[in-house]
Amino acid sequence: DGQLRVRTLEVSTESADGQLIECGRSMWCATSALCATILGFSTTVPADKVIYVIRHGEKVDGNAEEGQLNKYNQCLSQQGWMRAYNLKSVFGAAPVAPFRTPDYIFSANYQEPLECRDTNGFYRTQQTVSALADDAAGGLGLRIDNTTGFMPSLCGLKWNPAAVEPYGQLRTSQPEPWKYLALDWAKAQPQDPSSACFPYNEGVHEEDVTIAHHFKTETGSYTAKKSTLKTSTDQLGSGMCCNAAAAKKMLAKLAEPGINTILVAWESANTYWLAQALGVPKDELSQWKSSNYDSVYVLKYDRHAKRLTDFDLTSFYQGFDYPEPGPHERHHLGPNSFCGAIEKTDYPWAFPLPNVISPTDNDNDGVPEYILNRAL
Repeated sequence: DGQLRVRTLEVSTESADGQLIECGRSMWCATSALCATILGFSTTVPADKVIYVIRHGEKVDGNAEEGQLNKYNQCLSQQGWMRAYNLKSVFGAAPVAPFRTPDYIFSANYQEPLECRDTNGFYRTQQTVSALADDAAGGLGLRIDNTTGFMPSLCGLKWNPAAVEPYGQLRTSQPEPWKYLALDWAKAQPQDPSSACFPYNEGVHEEDVTIAHHFKTETGSYTAKKSTLKTSTDQLGSGMCCNAAAAKKMLAKLAEPGINTILVAWESANTYWLAQALGVPKDELSQWKSSNYDSVYVLKYDRHAKRLTDFDLTSFYQGFDYPEPGPHERHHLGPNSFCGAIEKTDYPWAFPLPNVISPTDNDNDGVPEYILNRAL
């Protein structure tokens, strides 16, 4: 009768180049390409699924002596934002080979009051992928999933008490009135001596350690008292915390139909544990170098996202800025001072404050309350 006949029978096969052909139903037509043309859907999906893991972009390093946050807890610098927009060229609709365009994007939620957030409420990880995810020209129009991270509260874990003081003391390099903010906050978190969760691996030692506990006096100043804490020697599980729950959610998303590529923007120290939770053997990993913002971890899985089939942690780079000598060395052309700085510099203006104001104890229960400051 001159009309094309179509049978509604599910079918899939593999082409000679390893691509999975899924016409969705068998058809009385000469080629799978003709099927696609007639029904208006793609005939191929990648034979494997991929998770890309990157570090957030470069951070501002304010002058603590001038009352500015230093780089440990800062938002993206001008250079970091340049990197963020460059990701539209790396992972956009026409990605740089061999990268693929992501179908879904995750960013690490720091869930910590001292960490800088911008006027959109974005931490530096979410800032890094925001231009790529945006629906502006060159963007992908995707929602960034910022529900996962590594801090215990994100997945219902409790801190090991031995981690609290080292975690807080590391952040006392920030100026007043935020000098003890992270320490006060950490002390108020749920704790359990049997917990294997040491955020950022803080407080993990080979033997018992004597440290100084900081206590707030009636005058508002702080005093230190020394004590000995039992510490963990479990180097594998200690810093894992909620990285495991984050990896589980990422793999579940990757297993969904139509999700073949995921991009993850994470915190550098925690990529070590996230990659382990995603299946990379521990002995293949090392801590992310502080000067490296350019690397891309490439993790490949079978098409059901059940098995890690291959990974490469050293060969792939964004090609924006990598200051280490070698074949991947690149230097961006923008500024390295003032807002573009990643090293300490003097600013002629006050840099925005973190996303909280000084702690208060309005209910006199001895536990500080932190009020979000949205007007950054």
